Amino acid sequence: MSADNFDSVRLLAVRHAQQQSFKQVDPPLTDLGKRQSAALAEALAAETIDRSISSTMARAAETASLLHLPLPTEGDDRLKEFDFGPAGFHVTGSREDLEFWRPEHGAPGGETLSGFHERVSEFMEELVGAAEGNTTTILVTHTGVIDIIGRWIFGIGGQSPWTTEIEAPHASVTEFVCWPQGRHPGGAPRYHALRRPGDVQHLDESMITGL
Repeated sequence: MSADNFDSVRLLAVRHAQQQSFKQVDPPLTDLGKRQSAALAEALAAETIDRSISSTMARAAETASLLHLPLPTEGDDRLKEFDFGPAGFHVTGSREDLEFWRPEHGAPGGETLSGFHERVSEFMEELVGAAEGNTTTILVTHTGVIDIIGRWIFGIGGQSPWTTEIEAPHASVTEFVCWPQGRHPGGAPRYHALRRPGDVQHLDESMITGL
């Protein structure tokens, strides 16, 4: 059997489009966010998609609905953004999220980074483990989740410090490929690759936000 014949799971991790103010609990998209989604939909039109799964948060679910994929989009709570607790995450010109970097860090009433890592990793193990044949799945989600998928791909565990991230602008695509049974007859029993992080080639420069 050649390496090319090993089944792979291709993941297109889409960050939701631009959302309205985080002063709302779960903000919907802005008008620009809707235009970003339309541009992304056009870019994805040529893709053969086997499965579409979205975070259940409003900004992700709305983005997924605007992609007009030819198959239903499933919702999964495990693809939701890091839970900052009742106070929520407010954009004030600084990155409050960068205050959290140890696995035990978290906001009052919210989850810890290690707990966040555990729920997304559980989702990934289930998704990749259940795939049959060569498949392509779209995940419409959030930057924190995309970061954890990257950590999972490269074997960084939930107890490791949070000192890396994948920069994914609004309505960007980060492509991962997983070979659940390995990629070569004499190689590792499992193999993963990051092919393109935060791709926004489908957006005009004036439409790029969320960096």
